[in-house]
Amino acid sequence: MAALHINPPENFTFSTPSYWSKWKMRFERYRIASGLSTKTGNEQVNSLLYIMGEQAEDIFSSFGLSETEQDDFDTVLKKFNDHFVKQNTIFERAQFNKRVQLDGESVNKFITALYTLAEHCVQGA
Repeated sequence: MAALHINPPENFTFSTPSYWSKWKMRFERYRIASGLSTKTGNEQVNSLLYIMGEQAEDIFSSFGLSETEQDDFDTVLKKFNDHFVKQNTIFERAQFNKRVQLDGESVNKFITALYTLAEHCVQGA
């Protein structure tokens, strides 16, 4: 039986860090379906960085990981999660702060939209 060829997800769009969770989910599906999850940690980390794109190298270098940590996929993924959550918080707050009531929008719909946006804001961060 021929092996199934799975294409990796598109490079991550660093200009929209709020998409990190969705991109990470796509990568995780690729990682499992392609058999990458059975490879060494080093191979998984290098695949992650390559598929994410060039800018991932700079971010990865800024983590200051030991050689052992650099080869641990879960550690590297957690570092990227932490990195994008920080940026995501700023983005989500900006989205909340710039939301205004639209012409013809009821007060109830406007307040509901504010509550929805507020769910993504981190209190006290």
